[in-house]
Amino acid sequence: MVMKLSEMQIILLVSASQRDNGSLLPVRTDADKHHARIDRSIAGLMRRGLAIEVAVREDCQVWREGKGMKSGVAITPLGRDIIDKMSEPGFLRTIPVPAVMPPREGSKQSLLLELLRHPDGTNLAKMGEATGWLPHTTRAALTGLRKRGFPISTHKVDGATHYSISPTAGD
Repeated sequence: MVMKLSEMQIILLVSASQRDNGSLLPVRTDADKHHARIDRSIAGLMRRGLAIEVAVREDCQVWREGKGMKSGVAITPLGRDIIDKMSEPGFLRTIPVPAVMPPREGSKQSLLLELLRHPDGTNLAKMGEATGWLPHTTRAALTGLRKRGFPISTHKVDGATHYSISPTAGD
């Protein structure tokens, strides 16, 4: 059985497996910032049978309340099995690493990669000028490229941050 879990789902299950009561909550993160993501992750775990709703008394473990009852979420035996398998030696080597997917030819991202492949790299101003993007949009695009597997590095040139990438990365 192949089961894809998000990073948040893995965090929830690992945390729960380390608690005596198996509770997925509280989450050790800025919950206000990630509240919707946590709720979606918990719902997905419950659909797969990796977590189950349980009655709780402590406010920090409450997932939802209704009809005078506080409900939390706990890891199931199947969820514990998944976490145990993840900790087996060699498990991570069995996960395929996706190839770097190059952006569409002629797109602004491909233009960005062209600038990054220059021997001296490029700075934020040049990337913004070439793409018409504001600095925060340019930084977000760089983050997106990193998440897709492009090895973008930074270095200082005359006090300004320059970004670069290997000339053959992503080919």
